[in-house]
Amino acid sequence: MFATDTTQHMATKKPRLLVILDSEIKEEFKTLCELENRSMSSQIAYMVKNFVAQSKREGKLSDRTNSKGAK
Repeated sequence: MFATDTTQHMATKKPRLLVILDSEIKEEFKTLCELENRSMSSQIAYMVKNFVAQSKREGKLSDRTNSKGAK
């Protein structure tokens, strides 16, 4: 799980997402995030935002679709 170091977390009202990974993948991801000077959380948010935008461009997801998937 990502949230292992609570000292760097800021309070937010944004929805949270729990991700469960193998230890090896988590450590490799952590290293890559450090190289990019991003927290793991901000990197995941960046990746998801880009994935959603790409899906919209490809017509897989309507621009009018809300966060719950309803049109």
